Amino acid sequence: MDRTVWIAAASAVAVALALVFGFGAGWFSHQQYLRESIESAFEDFDAADPAQESPAEPTDDPTDEPAEEPDGSESPDGNDRWPNATPMGESASDGTWDITLTGVERTTHISGSYSNATAAAGREFVVLEAELTNASSGPQTPDVDGCELVDADGNRYAYDLDALRVLDENDVLYYDVNPGATVTVSVPFDVAEGTEVDVALMTGVWGGPGRAELAVEED
Repeated sequence: MDRTVWIAAASAVAVALALVFGFGAGWFSHQQYLRESIESAFEDFDAADPAQESPAEPTDDPTDEPAEEPDGSESPDGNDRWPNATPMGESASDGTWDITLTGVERTTHISGSYSNATAAAGREFVVLEAELTNASSGPQTPDVDGCELVDADGNRYAYDLDALRVLDENDVLYYDVNPGATVTVSVPFDVAEGTEVDVALMTGVWGGPGRAELAVEED
């Protein structure tokens, strides 16, 4: 073989080998670089993961202590929801009338001389009997439109108009009452059977200055 040809062939082989080995070395170097980069990224992620952090040590700071729970004590009269409610048999004022709650009755049917009232299925009437004494300086006609009954959950009930008309056989709600005089009214409220009631907010004046808080005490 001609020396010049041999030299050219050897040079070509050397260049090819250099390219092959050079590419391989570069490829392996690149793979190593990628692997090290990925491992470094995972190490940074683990370091930043709050789940890997140890829990904070407890401190002696008094502000970390849980707040005290209310003791649940009741007011002196045994009714923590309406501490100012006047007991049955005692008088309270709505600003015009002195009102005394004298009786409580539960019934599903009210009979009168001219009409009747029947509660719907699952309901009943709570009828409050109250004495109203005119404490003003002039005649007053009783108006119980602002009366409400409040149950143990704080729900409020207006009086039942149809049942009220049945109960007012003497037309007490249509005549003036002189100063110092007393009349008895029966005010019915329609509630679900077995409803526990707490207090009656009673008044004898439509749009009057206030209402008397009267505790409803049942035997």
